[in-house]
Amino acid sequence: MSTVKETWEEFLNMGPTKRVLWNILRKNNEYSKHAARTLLEDGLDNDGLEYILTHIKPFQEAAGKRMLKQNPSNNNLCQIIKHVAPLRDTAWEKLLAKNPSNDNLCYIIKHVTPLQGVAWKKLLKQSPDKRHLLDIIKYAQPLQKAVWEKLLKQSPDTLDLMYIINNIENLRKAAWEKLLRQNPTAWNLRHISENFADLREVAWEKYLKQGPSNHELTAIIMYDDNIREKAWKRLLDQDPDNSTLKWVIDKFEPFREEAWERLLKQNPDNSTLKWVIDKFEPFREEAWERLLKQNPSIEELLEIFKLAEPLQLGKACKLILNQNPSNNDLREVINNLETVRKKAEKRALEQEISNKELQKIIESIEPLQIEAGKRVIERAEKSEDIPYLCHLIKNVKTLQVEAGKRLLRQYPQHNYLLMHIIKNVKTLRLMVGKIVLEQDPDNNDLEYIITHIEPLQKEAQKMLDKNKRRDSLLEKILNA
Repeated sequence: MSTVKETWEEFLNMGPTKRVLWNILRKNNEYSKHAARTLLEDGLDNDGLEYILTHIKPFQEAAGKRMLKQNPSNNNLCQIIKHVAPLRDTAWEKLLAKNPSNDNLCYIIKHVTPLQGVAWKKLLKQSPDKRHLLDIIKYAQPLQKAVWEKLLKQSPDTLDLMYIINNIENLRKAAWEKLLRQNPTAWNLRHISENFADLREVAWEKYLKQGPSNHELTAIIMYDDNIREKAWKRLLDQDPDNSTLKWVIDKFEPFREEAWERLLKQNPDNSTLKWVIDKFEPFREEAWERLLKQNPSIEELLEIFKLAEPLQLGKACKLILNQNPSNNDLREVINNLETVRKKAEKRALEQEISNKELQKIIESIEPLQIEAGKRVIERAEKSEDIPYLCHLIKNVKTLQVEAGKRLLRQYPQHNYLLMHIIKNVKTLRLMVGKIVLEQDPDNNDLEYIITHIEPLQKEAQKMLDKNKRRDSLLEKILNA
């Protein structure tokens, strides 16, 4: 049975990428130290050393020592101070000598408890602004009172105070009292009312005095269970318009009937009544009777047919006949909807139209499929065009080769897309297969090539055997 060292040496001979080595490091098993040593021997830059320093305990000090010799940045030094206690004093002295920024000092205060006091004194000498004070007040509990007093001297605005209310429980009351004296916005009050039960009543009363708009009240109805009823009553007092009442009818069943009664008193238009007939069975007959009194057009009456309700159908038919519609009008609306749609789509091809709309044409209007597909190929230049090219390759045989070549030209190093071409465009298989084999294909790609591209079978099989051995070793290493 192979030892850990022997397994690792065989694996190394297969040339694992740095990404694979990093993945082994993260497993923190008996192979991790070999991966760390291999990476360190490669001569890592400070970013690579910082990764080992922050993630791999057995090599933190070694990585930190090497980093100290490689002209570390202030941020590198902060990571050493945080993660490598034996090197903390040395790194701190180097940081002080390099004039640490307020951001550096805030990081130390937040993450290195033994240096909080001295870093705070240094920060005070550098005149921290409100941003820095707010950055550390959440994390350095022993300093919270001192930071709060410093913050008050800098006249915190409503956003600053809201941050305190949201994040610092033992300062919430003091920040709330300060906020009340600074004319908080309606949004501030709504947020507090929704999230802090002990402040809700005062926040709500203050909010009402500011005269919330109907839009703001509907937001409360949607998000705040605690004061939804109060918000609804206030909304009714403020004469909500029909669109607001429609929104309530649609979204909140408990208020639906009351909102419907108010809507009826406000002379809803035919469009609103058709919407109610379509969606809300309890109000359908009442809405229908109101619609009939408002002289609906033939087109509006014809829309009622979609409901397939005997009552509406009978009355609608009678009304249509009473209006003496022409046969051509009825035929155009009822019998020729498909023709009208196709004409509209053809017209759209002559104008600016999105790829998404072109795809709908390709899927539903066969006579326009080729023309729409060519338009997709011509304009394919960005990554967001990829799905539309893939759709053509898979679904429109007459455009497969052209779309495949365009995809190959745009993304020659993207194996997933190249395999899409191989699987769907037989005439391009051999050419594209050769490209895939040069670009580290995965085992599934290799197996497909072995099965479907005979001239490439031997080369693909050799690569597959090597990959399987490497994968077997990697699985053993990762699961150790």
